[in-house]
Amino acid sequence: MAIDYRRKKKNILKTFVIRELRSILYGASLSLIIISSICLLGKICGRIHYYNLLLIPGFLSGLGILVESDENQTLDTLIFFNSFIETNLNALKVNTTKQAILFVIFSGILMQLFENRKEELNFNYWWFYTPPLKKISNDNHQNKCSHENSCRFFITNGVKNYFMLGAGINITKRLLGSFKLLIKSPAKLVNVVFHKSNVYFGLLIAAYVGIYRAITCYLRQTQLLSEKWHGLLAGAISGVPYCFYPTIQLPVLAITTTLQIFYHNLCKHYNITNHFYQRLLLYQCVHACNLHTNFFYPNISSPYYSKMVDACTNRLTSKIYDQLVEKYFL
Repeated sequence: MAIDYRRKKKNILKTFVIRELRSILYGASLSLIIISSICLLGKICGRIHYYNLLLIPGFLSGLGILVESDENQTLDTLIFFNSFIETNLNALKVNTTKQAILFVIFSGILMQLFENRKEELNFNYWWFYTPPLKKISNDNHQNKCSHENSCRFFITNGVKNYFMLGAGINITKRLLGSFKLLIKSPAKLVNVVFHKSNVYFGLLIAAYVGIYRAITCYLRQTQLLSEKWHGLLAGAISGVPYCFYPTIQLPVLAITTTLQIFYHNLCKHYNITNHFYQRLLLYQCVHACNLHTNFFYPNISSPYYSKMVDACTNRLTSKIYDQLVEKYFL
């Protein structure tokens, strides 16, 4: 047993080291391809233009993702696609009212897709709540709902668990955003953990799940509406609490997950099993657009992507941009 434990520990450590090395190479390859592409395009075109400064180099540098593992390739693509959606919402000047409307609409569509799925989804997505798969039974005396236990327990248990999940997600987000500050001032950890936004976000997620479960249980028990439309109605209504604590990441996740399900349903319909080239092309496109926007239009760029670029350039983004513009455009 001791030998097996040491062997497993060694394999875990080896896997961790390899993944870290691949991630480091991924970051280095992105930078190298971007710089090389800028120089090469400058030579070919005679000067640096608006699109070959960062848009085209950004697209070419997307090939660097091939260094990553399949799991990390999917993760990176999801992260950058979410940033791309958020950037476009910022570009369209979508205020909190429009965000709420978007969230209600896409929440309804998304939960409609979830409720009417025939099998479990076998791909990675970041949406926080997936309703249980419907049970098919010919027993007329069976509980009409898909869950075990009573509806009251199902609802209250969901509220409790998803409040903790929402608060935990927000705490993690704040910890990552304040990492450097916490290293210098560890005492501020208390303020991060007990910040009121953690409670608000937890309440938002709990309210969403609680309302959704309450409505779907009520509709199934009363049969006031055809079951195939339960997800649409419940999803739309449960999105209303967003008005009380708007956070743009939720509509972004709703849009992204909806598009993911549509894509995978399309692939299943046409029996497409290889997603490698589609994923690579998507990553290259969104990475190029994110990079281009971050340098030329930083006011609408996704905060996550901006912070990532700042971390990689040691917060020299604006200085690099000013020097490039001064040298090649003025």
